[in-house]
Amino acid sequence: MEFVSDIQKLYYSELLTYNMHSLVHLSEDVKIHGKLDNFSAFPFENYMQKLKQLIRKKNDHLIQLVNRLHEIDSHSSLNSNVGKPIFGIVMGPSFA
Repeated sequence: MEFVSDIQKLYYSELLTYNMHSLVHLSEDVKIHGKLDNFSAFPFENYMQKLKQLIRKKNDHLIQLVNRLHEIDSHSSLNSNVGKPIFGIVMGPSFA
């Protein structure tokens, strides 16, 4: 907590972001939610890297992602991926 309160003195005020402020509440969050893995954003951020790899052009990102996921699914055996994860997404019947 002392680090967070002294950050402006040690560095500069722009470094005092929401993420830095959230460190003040980290110990209480662990008491409420348990270990950090239970509420960390890292799995989502890592997953975003996988999605970024599917984008080939600078525009129409959502359309590209839908198309790539559909291509991945269509190259798999018919309906074998319903309810199974592809790139971390559980595919439903609409993708089968």
